[in-house]
Parts: sequence; structure tokens; C-alpha cells
Amino acid sequence: MTHFLFPNLVQWLWNNLLHVTAMYGSKLLLLHALLSVAGIFVVGVVIDQVRILLFEKPYLRWGEGWKWRPVIFYLEKENEKE
Repeated sequence: MTHFLFPNLVQWLWNNLLHVTAMYGSKLLLLHALLSVAGIFVVGVVIDQVRILLFEKPYLRWGEGWKWRPVIFYLEKENEKE
């Protein structure tokens, strides 16, 4: 939902990139809508995976030696014991 924070991004995404207004009334509107939603979802997943790889995993590895550790370390260690 990041694109709703920036009005220029909304204009670019829906009108310039996906051409939603041009598809209105077309026989391919349903297909265009489904592919647009799927494409946005896939791009969001890729961005999230890159964020996890570049920021979250290094941060969590960096904090492994602390006495206070995020809950995820506790849960991972509990899962390893089972």
C-alpha cells in the first residue's frame, strides 16, 4: 500500500504504467485487472524478499549475541529442540 502515500506514484502506476483508464470499456478489462493485481502482488513479494535478505537477516544475525534477543530467536531455538 506504499503507492497510496505518494499521489504521483498513484498517477504513474495506474495511468502511465497499467493504463487502467484506457482499458475501461474493453472486452479485456477483466483479464487486464487480474493480471494487474497479480503483477503488483508479485512485485510486492519480490520487494519484501529483497528487504528480508538485505536488512532483516543481517540485523537478526547481528543481534544473536545479545542477552536480550528478539522473540524470533527464542521461537527458532524452541523449534530446534523439538
